[in-house]
Amino acid sequence: MTPRRRLLELRDGEVQLWLLRPEEVLALAPLAEGMALDLRPTPRPLPRDSFAHQCWRGRQVALRMILGAYLGSDPDGLRFVPGRHGKPFLDGPEQPHFSASSSEGWWLAGISREEVGVDLERIRPCPDLDAVADAYFSPGERNRLNACLDAQERLGLFYALWTRKESLVKLSGEGLRGLAGLGRESAGRGPWAQDLSLDPGLAASLAARRAPRSFRLRTWPPEAANFRAEGMRPSARSLTLSLTHP
Repeated sequence: MTPRRRLLELRDGEVQLWLLRPEEVLALAPLAEGMALDLRPTPRPLPRDSFAHQCWRGRQVALRMILGAYLGSDPDGLRFVPGRHGKPFLDGPEQPHFSASSSEGWWLAGISREEVGVDLERIRPCPDLDAVADAYFSPGERNRLNACLDAQERLGLFYALWTRKESLVKLSGEGLRGLAGLGRESAGRGPWAQDLSLDPGLAASLAARRAPRSFRLRTWPPEAANFRAEGMRPSARSLTLSLTHP
């Protein structure tokens, strides 16, 4: 990998979060040409010009550029290896850990010196809400959900509970098989997890082995599509991160 100056710093005990809007993800898709997109492929083949495929390409570019900026490395030269349960890691010692999630074009990534898990969901109607809750939620969680009389409030709580579970299994890399039995009431006896307030239409959660010392939310600048040619210059602008307790 070509040595470069590190453009982003990551402190011990800190989690930095990156949130990209759908239009920002799509703007990065053309930069995937020639890149070695060797992370997990899409679950099924998608038409090259489809929204889903272009978003997938844009997400791969975003992750490589962000990690390259932390490492002072060429994004094209980063190499990923599967860890336990298949979760991807950067190859090499003392590399930053990362986790990413997407929903309807939105993309969230968490970067830390320690293992991290993030999940993001666009809040939208869920016809299978009750079936999912019966399969994966604890009795206490189902009681909380059933106590919600307002339909929109119930939907928001459902996604808050779901993203917290997903962030925990993404921390471990276990996937859906790790969801069963993950109850909110047991969170204090295991890894740390916290809901995030990022956008009114989004539910999101962050998980870590222990509570981070600090958070920082970064957002992609409008000129991001050019920063590969400009020497990898993601935004240094930080925003206040709101933690929520539904």
